[in-house]
Amino acid sequence: MISCGGSDPKECTLLFLNLLSETKFKNFHINLVIGPEFSFNLKNKINKYKSKFGSKITLITNVADLSHLIIASHLGLTTGGLTRNEFLYCGLPTVVLNIDYSQHKISKLIQDKKALINFGTMQDFSLNYESAKQSLEKIGRAHV
Repeated sequence: MISCGGSDPKECTLLFLNLLSETKFKNFHINLVIGPEFSFNLKNKINKYKSKFGSKITLITNVADLSHLIIASHLGLTTGGLTRNEFLYCGLPTVVLNIDYSQHKISKLIQDKKALINFGTMQDFSLNYESAKQSLEKIGRAHV
């Protein structure tokens, strides 16, 4: 499951989709939540990725309560805001990409408790892309 909040102003959804397209996760079904404030441009970019994944991706809009989707998921990809906390509360194994350093500090504390995988901040992500990809590959092998 991918859910990057209500607006995803930094387009983290696209970063996750790109990463997944290069891993074994492209063979898994992905539920992608489109927040109510996603820009028209971001939605168009997401639809282009949907064509790469085909029927392996379901775009979900107008979600009043994420809990039923979270509980039905095996892995969550999200940013370091409230959605991260919802994933953790529901017990979903979670991978986090943080928008800024304040989110990263909290995610790091949670990672230290072995409760999530922290990809760092967006600035770190481009530097650690291959490491992030390897982490997802390892998770993918565990679910095959």
